[in-house]
Amino acid sequence: MPRTPTAQVNGATIRDIRGLVGMTTRELAQRAATTSQHISNVELGTRPCSAALAGRIAAALGVRLESILREPLAATAERHSRPRSRQRAAA
Repeated sequence: MPRTPTAQVNGATIRDIRGLVGMTTRELAQRAATTSQHISNVELGTRPCSAALAGRIAAALGVRLESILREPLAATAERHSRPRSRQRAAA
């Protein structure tokens, strides 16, 4: 079974933006098609976030996906495009 791609989101940033727009975890969960417990766990960093969910969270908050990621998409793409041997050496 293929793995679902995950996104390294910044949970504190999600929580801060959610607060700025006046949205509860329940409201964000409804708009992002998940549970409020999942949103809470993502914000706390105790549960991974799929790339698809990260996109839905960003859309629900009215922000660009890049604004809730821990590192810019370009850096993520660069890291994942390196050959495996270079990744280990660079790490």
